[in-house]
Amino acid sequence: MKRLALLSLFVPALLAAQVPNYVPTDGLVAYWPLDGDATNAHGADYDGNIAGATPTNDRHGEESSA
Repeated sequence: MKRLALLSLFVPALLAAQVPNYVPTDGLVAYWPLDGDATNAHGADYDGNIAGATPTNDRHGEESSA
């Protein structure tokens, strides 16, 4: 039981770490990085569904980032 309690504290910290440093997290409910996936990177259960979108290069030429 102690392991489960420790894991429940550790996993949300890992998920929140995926949000870039330049994004303010105070009050943040969800963060979708536009990486071709509709999974909320902030860790809450606010995943989306991609419907008809086509990933493309971002302004820096990064593939599937916009």
